[in-house]
Amino acid sequence: MTESPERLTEFEAEIEKINVTGGRTNVERRLLILGMVLFIGGLILVIAAFFVSRSFDNGLDAKELTELRYAKIASQQRNTFVLGLIGFALVFVGALFYITNKLTRFFRYWLIRLIYEHRAQIDRLKEN
Repeated sequence: MTESPERLTEFEAEIEKINVTGGRTNVERRLLILGMVLFIGGLILVIAAFFVSRSFDNGLDAKELTELRYAKIASQQRNTFVLGLIGFALVFVGALFYITNKLTRFFRYWLIRLIYEHRAQIDRLKEN
């Protein structure tokens, strides 16, 4: 595809006329960083919950399993399970923020490129 340099400079000038401020990109960058922090923090929580759950003794092997001991073991296992679920939710939300940010940037580029090519095609049709 042959592109005229005049058209390219005109397109760049039109983009400059839009006068987009950097405020919006700061929000996107913050969401990207927040997504990465949530993902890593959630992953650490899931791994910690795994190792904490492995440290519990089963309690069912004991000859005397009292109700109090059983309640304590069940409570510890529930707490660890909830910790793991919270970690998984943080991983999910962090990945969602990250993927949303990357897709937004890709589609923004794609849309600008599509507009540019469409205008170039209209210019070629006008010349013929």
